[in-house]
Amino acid sequence: MLSKGAFNALLKTLEEPPAHVIFVLATTEVHKLPATILSRCQRFDFRRIAPEDIAARIQYVAGQEEFSVTDDAAMLIARLADGGMRDALSLLDQCVSRTHEITADTVTDAAGLAGRDYLFEFSAAVRAGDGGAALALVGRLHEASRDMERLCAELIEFYRNLMIIKSVPEPTGLIVAPSAELEQMRSEAANYELPVLLHCIDTLQHALEGLRAGSSRRVAMEMTMLRLCTPELDSGYESLLRRIHALENAVKSGRLPDAVAQQPRQEAATHTERNEINRVSQPAAAPTTTPAAAPEQHVSIEETEFTGWNDVVEALSTSCPPLFGVLQGSTAVFRGDYVLIDTDNEMFKSLVTRDGNKAILVDAIRGVTGRTCRIGIKKKPAAQKAEADDPLSAFIRTSREMGVNMDIK
Repeated sequence: MLSKGAFNALLKTLEEPPAHVIFVLATTEVHKLPATILSRCQRFDFRRIAPEDIAARIQYVAGQEEFSVTDDAAMLIARLADGGMRDALSLLDQCVSRTHEITADTVTDAAGLAGRDYLFEFSAAVRAGDGGAALALVGRLHEASRDMERLCAELIEFYRNLMIIKSVPEPTGLIVAPSAELEQMRSEAANYELPVLLHCIDTLQHALEGLRAGSSRRVAMEMTMLRLCTPELDSGYESLLRRIHALENAVKSGRLPDAVAQQPRQEAATHTERNEINRVSQPAAAPTTTPAAAPEQHVSIEETEFTGWNDVVEALSTSCPPLFGVLQGSTAVFRGDYVLIDTDNEMFKSLVTRDGNKAILVDAIRGVTGRTCRIGIKKKPAAQKAEADDPLSAFIRTSREMGVNMDIK
């Protein structure tokens, strides 16, 4: 924490120390030391102590102080210390103040690891997509004066442990938890896919940053849990990967989501309506009484101009802007109970069958005309025949069907 000026003042003393003095400078941020200081020191980098060495030291201290520590308890203390002997001895001191026969349960209580079932309850709500259960749990913990920032950090650590279990063959050395809780986490991790865990960790980490700066930590935590339970509410990259992965699993298992399963039925219904329009537009031959050739009699339905079509398109500007955009410059006619739309925009055919857009269009027509009509696309037989008779157009169409790039520049 010394300033640059303070380091410069110290430099002279370091260069010419008394013979009986040895300076020991200790820091966890060696990059902050000036080069002039580092060049005059011998550098020793200390690393985290292995859990096995910490556990052995704890057993040695227990023997010298005449109290007992089980092997499981010593190893749990070592993992909780995260490589620091001082932290291990401090936790051991807390355990001794409770009892002289220290077990893994003693360490769990002293370290505050007991009673963490709410983490598994959160996990169950996320897996089930039950936002209501997650919000109820947040409310319960808030009423119990649980700090939301601490809760978010615990959930990050929890999902990090599940990620380690899914990624590492033997995760024991990387996870700090009692053996019973570790087995419970193994079972919980089996219910997750890795993209889901990554999305949970990413969402919670972003939430932790907001919790520190937000005015209402409970609201921020509730929003976060809803995003975890309902990935569709989250537009982030990790959320998109999670949703794609869920869709891939559904396709592999043959269990498509409702929205995807209904789309083929909607397309089939649209195809049926189109065929009905085609049948209406084609002249029907009257039955003949004799097998001899007789002049055909055609049944035609008169087309009338839809004079209020522009008002329909204008109404779509607020109710459905995408349809409003693709129908610019279009016209329409009435044929029976159909409204046949004449447009050159190819996007209309795919757009009108999605997201309930057809119902919106029908409502707009009803609002202008007072009639409930069916929707169709007005065909242009003359243009289609001209394209079919054009050898070049037929050649390009056939080539594209065969996968050949025939774009003409």
